[in-house]
Amino acid sequence: MSSTSVSATSTADQTNPTDQTNPTDQTGPEQSAREAASRDLLATLMGVKSWIRDAHKWLYSSHTPTTLMSLALLERCGPARVSALAEEARVDTSVVSRQLAQLEQHGLVERSPDPEDGRAHRVTLTEQGRQVLAEGRDRLARMVTDRLEGWDAGEIRGVVSGLQRLLDDLRESAPPSSRTP
Repeated sequence: MSSTSVSATSTADQTNPTDQTNPTDQTGPEQSAREAASRDLLATLMGVKSWIRDAHKWLYSSHTPTTLMSLALLERCGPARVSALAEEARVDTSVVSRQLAQLEQHGLVERSPDPEDGRAHRVTLTEQGRQVLAEGRDRLARMVTDRLEGWDAGEIRGVVSGLQRLLDDLRESAPPSSRTP
């Protein structure tokens, strides 16, 4: 065995496994605590998501959560083709098409010819659709304000700041499937 390979072996034997750059390979109490805290964070976020979904049922007795999600998607994407909305929602075009047909029957969206392709249509929110979203958001904001009665504005802003930082970091990160080991 050459001195070069002995040197490389002894260096590898001295490497601390917690000093590696891949955070998923780290072990030790700090990493375990971070993983536990991350799991608690995810559980809490899922609880908030569930509460918001349930709140929609209380706030919009005449509209389903799917209806509201479709309106919000259309508001976010702007006038769009059904195929673009389906892609954004990550569902089959037929699902979005059926939902939009119901929304159109209730006067919440309207279709118009696509100026770039006369065979296709673009879907937009109607004024009534915008009003449904705005009223619901106002009701939801009032409900949250009422539920956080014991919180001062600084506490609420602190949560907002932490959640915004979390969202920014999550959006910056590459999806787990695209990372290389």
